[in-house]
Amino acid sequence: MSNFQAVIRSVFSPRISLRKLVHQLNRRVNESANSEKFITMFIGKYNVLTRRLTYVNAGHLPPLLFEPRKGHMLSLDKGCIGLGMLDVIPVIEVGKVFVSKDSKFLAFTDGLVELERGNKITSGLMSVEKIISNQKNMDQNIVEIRSFISKHVDMQSIFDDISVIGMEF
Repeated sequence: MSNFQAVIRSVFSPRISLRKLVHQLNRRVNESANSEKFITMFIGKYNVLTRRLTYVNAGHLPPLLFEPRKGHMLSLDKGCIGLGMLDVIPVIEVGKVFVSKDSKFLAFTDGLVELERGNKITSGLMSVEKIISNQKNMDQNIVEIRSFISKHVDMQSIFDDISVIGMEF
């Protein structure tokens, strides 16, 4: 992953299109991973003047965008397959969304929402959606997510690593 982070830094520029960036990143993953591994990621560009978020979700769990004023939850799922899965990604759908004031963004890994109950894997996605779909600020929501994680660690239902990124616009 540290190698991939360096690749992103070397390839990214404010002027590069996300489609071209994802193609270049896919090529670099294929060069270094020899078709043995793949990477999922979410990448976006946010224009503070137009409030437009342009993004590509490359096989990652879709981040959530919640608009408190409208009570609307959006799953940011436009994109493509994971990087390194194919030599050339056949289709990349670039998502574009207007981000209203006070909207909340939450990105996370599958360890947060894939929970083990007995011998079954269940989804905690609805619980996470409920945590951010309110008028509270993101700091308060992150405290609730940490409590959610602690509860499920105590129940031994978490079996994968967890990363969470939250922000308000």
